[in-house]
Amino acid sequence: MMEREIFRKILGRLRKDELRPVLQEWGHLGKRLHEIDFSHSKHSVHSYVVKGFMKNYPNGHPDAVGKLDLLCLQKHSAKRTWAVYHLKKEQDSPPNDVADPKEFEQRLRRELGVDFKKMELCVLQHEKALWVRICISKGSKTKPMLKNATYCVHFPHTPVLIVTNMKAATAESIKQAFVNVLGYCDIQDIRLTGRCVKSLAQLSLNKYSQGSFSQYRLNQVDLQPLSHGKKRKRTESEESITDPRIVFVNQKEKKQRLEILNDTFGPNPQPTLEKIEYKLETKFHGNHYAPGMRNQTGPFHCRVKFEGTSVIEGIKNLGKTELAVVPLPDHLAKVHSLAKNHFVLQDKSKANKSVQDSQT
Repeated sequence: MMEREIFRKILGRLRKDELRPVLQEWGHLGKRLHEIDFSHSKHSVHSYVVKGFMKNYPNGHPDAVGKLDLLCLQKHSAKRTWAVYHLKKEQDSPPNDVADPKEFEQRLRRELGVDFKKMELCVLQHEKALWVRICISKGSKTKPMLKNATYCVHFPHTPVLIVTNMKAATAESIKQAFVNVLGYCDIQDIRLTGRCVKSLAQLSLNKYSQGSFSQYRLNQVDLQPLSHGKKRKRTESEESITDPRIVFVNQKEKKQRLEILNDTFGPNPQPTLEKIEYKLETKFHGNHYAPGMRNQTGPFHCRVKFEGTSVIEGIKNLGKTELAVVPLPDHLAKVHSLAKNHFVLQDKSKANKSVQDSQT
């Protein structure tokens, strides 16, 4: 009965038009998939799926729930919050990386089995990444619960691991298992979080080729600028306004502003981040607006959050619409190249002292 409810919960995450392709890729219904009438309600389709699976596997299947859960997650990964970790290796020691999902699952199961006797583990390859589902039981007699599942995405041959929220009781064991399986010596939270796995991967893997450098990474640079080929067709946003009644009084400033923003962010859409947070530990610099703070000598503590569907794109648009002074300060202009979205801003003297203390 419990397995039936788990199947219903997982399938409930999918839209009706997503059910057939996901179930086909799942592969546990066989010929019974063609017997399902997908024009019926989702509830009816879910019932047919559960009945068909139970007929094919009366005693259940060890990987069925995990595989279906991962396939549904890949369709709707943006419904979860992900955090990026960076794996560290010792100098001159090559990592023992694994790209084959079956071999990766075997190694990870062996490592996790040291700390957890009862668990579910599933690994699938999707878009050149290994998607991992780890579901650990609280006790030796209870079955792993769906709400306790941890999901991870690893890109082979890179030191990047993207993980959903982990339970405090299991987090250290899971992270250490990945360190051991991949042949690294440590793992570090780089303070980069978000809902778009592709953007998080792009920011962490290509942080030195963001902004204007993204043109080179995406092969958008003309390798023969002196050739006389056909001109690229201009997009709607590039078309000039021909209405004679509109006169730009600051055309030069506008052009200069757009050039600066293009040099900073590049011409391509920005990676998606839903939040950027700044923790301020600086002196208060707004005495003109708040004279009562003039005599405060200690640091001014506060938090500033930018939230939206795509914050980096929004920051770029602030400069376009003259709502922000261009060029933007580094902590706004270089977010895409810093591979994190949680910052602590300090006065230079304090920041330098913190760096020196960390080095000693």
